[in-house]
Amino acid sequence: MNMKKLYILIFLLTALGWSNSNAQCVSGCNDNTFVRSHAPNTIEYDNIVSTFHASMVREADGKLMVWGQGISPTATNVLSPQEVSVNNGYNFTGSILRFTGASSATSQQFALLTTTGLYVWGTRTNLVANGNLVNANNSFQKMTVDGKADGLPVGVIPSDVKMLFGTYRTLVVVTCTGDAWVLSSTGAKNGDGSTDNNGTKWTRVKKDATTNLTGVVAVRGINNGLVALTSNGELYTWGTGVYLGDGNAAVNSSYAKKMTVPTGVQPKMIGMTVANAYYLLARDGRLFSLGGNTRRQLGIYSDVASLSWAQPRKNNSTGPVFDDVAWISPQEHENGATYAAINILTKAGKLYAWGSNDGNMIGGTSNGTNYDPLLMPGGLDANDVLMAVETGGHTTVAIKQCSKKYGYVGHKTAGSMGDGSGDSGNPNTFSFATSELTVCGAPAAPPVQNIKICPNTTGDLGTAHLAAIPDGVALEWWTTTNRATGTKVSNPGAVGVGTYYAFYIPNTGNCETPPASQAVQITIDNMCPTDLDIKKSVNNNYPKEGEIVTFTITLKNLGPYDATNVEATEALPNGYQFVIAAPSHGTFNSGTGKWMVGGLANQATVTLAVQARVLATGLYNNTVTVRADQSDPVPANNTFMLPVTLCKSGSGQVQLSRNALKN
Repeated sequence: MNMKKLYILIFLLTALGWSNSNAQCVSGCNDNTFVRSHAPNTIEYDNIVSTFHASMVREADGKLMVWGQGISPTATNVLSPQEVSVNNGYNFTGSILRFTGASSATSQQFALLTTTGLYVWGTRTNLVANGNLVNANNSFQKMTVDGKADGLPVGVIPSDVKMLFGTYRTLVVVTCTGDAWVLSSTGAKNGDGSTDNNGTKWTRVKKDATTNLTGVVAVRGINNGLVALTSNGELYTWGTGVYLGDGNAAVNSSYAKKMTVPTGVQPKMIGMTVANAYYLLARDGRLFSLGGNTRRQLGIYSDVASLSWAQPRKNNSTGPVFDDVAWISPQEHENGATYAAINILTKAGKLYAWGSNDGNMIGGTSNGTNYDPLLMPGGLDANDVLMAVETGGHTTVAIKQCSKKYGYVGHKTAGSMGDGSGDSGNPNTFSFATSELTVCGAPAAPPVQNIKICPNTTGDLGTAHLAAIPDGVALEWWTTTNRATGTKVSNPGAVGVGTYYAFYIPNTGNCETPPASQAVQITIDNMCPTDLDIKKSVNNNYPKEGEIVTFTITLKNLGPYDATNVEATEALPNGYQFVIAAPSHGTFNSGTGKWMVGGLANQATVTLAVQARVLATGLYNNTVTVRADQSDPVPANNTFMLPVTLCKSGSGQVQLSRNALKN
């Protein structure tokens, strides 16, 4: 193979998402997620994490918002979304990287990974064993494991972590280089051949006693089993009662066993829900399910387990299979066997849900019923377009196109709905009357920032938009929040000072009144770089001792912008005695040698004349410098020096050097 062909092959593999797992980490807001997810190696599974009665959401600006049962830093209820920040009592250091949680009914525990390590809070033992906690309480605290202060596996630092996944009594780390580590106290799923359920030591997942599982890009699972996807499209599973998809009964495996993948399938996403039910989403949109099926969670119109991969169907047992799926969200953080369910999104943004409807958790009409696939449940309109969905232990959270407020169905209690109320109920209709969120990967309104422009220039509103423009929408700019007639910005790439609003205008679906972004203020930047040039001359090139010479300093702002707080320093060396100074602008202090010019407009010139008597002895080289508030793109002309030689005969010669010694 010649080098040209090799480069083409590498490019194609990378474009398809099947590159080596190295450097598969994405920093900041990863919008390869939800209905717009694509490349499997970098999909972000966890911009929304919901446990039994609590939720965690990464916003587009990186903030982590949480609400629900036991999720305050002291493990009390939070009724409306609040930021996880030091100001709100979450006393961490560093910057937030990842987060997760797990629950067993109303007992929930949460984990936070920052650039300095792991923190945990909530009801103990539901995510990590007590031996990993510094304090014997449920409050927000640092986590240590096996003596390692950051709580991570040996050889792993916070920036190495690609995925942090939590399920009941289990924490999983996937690294950027494709390693998988497990910290578990249930299900005999350490993955390294051990079955002790100790939960106080990280174990490296292996295929056998001597072979590490490598190239991992995602690990998901439930209390009894875990499943991994590798960068070359292989699936592995381990734990108690796990299925291999080969037609055989469930097995117990203390090592990662390779699963059978349906013929011709290139995996995009993986998932599990309770009773060891597996889901496999192919890159082409086909969906497959396998394993336990007590709550009809496989979507195959029966409650009988499937030992081989089956394809869920849309309408009935002989209806069309799901072949247009973009996103899957199985219930994976809650322990209870009752709560086996899944929500999925099609490429067109349509929501299907099936499995347990306990507490109306998937929006079915009958509380407690186990459902076959439901199209647009929870009172959704047929023309609605869903951008994101997360299946919690007893809830569903959904993000709808053109709605800043998220939708919620399921058990409403202890703030689980995040609508400011602690009331109880089991709503089975998405109200979208909760709180506003700008979810990373599913923003209803564009995330924006203010920008500044230099004087006499225009700004590009594109630099105020903080994300890539999502597929299926157009980005428009207006000067009013209601898109009033005549207020659309005709040329967003060249605008002046003012207030602007961005809108995502969908190509399809319900969206008569798309929400406006936050106001974008364009203001003048008075700190734009400008070039100050300073020079010095003398009136007498051959002065005698005792004579008075006049130094003339010329300062010009070469532009292109105005300068403020301009200050030049003309400190006479001790070979001269100051006589008088005459600035054309500003003031001069002979004691400090400071010439306070103040503001200097673009292309303006000012001068300073300094008279001094030549003394018999001393230093004679005379240097002047200049500075301003603004940076200077040409610092070399900010300093000018005159070299001076005084002859022994008593006469001196003052002359400019050939290159003026500009520094």
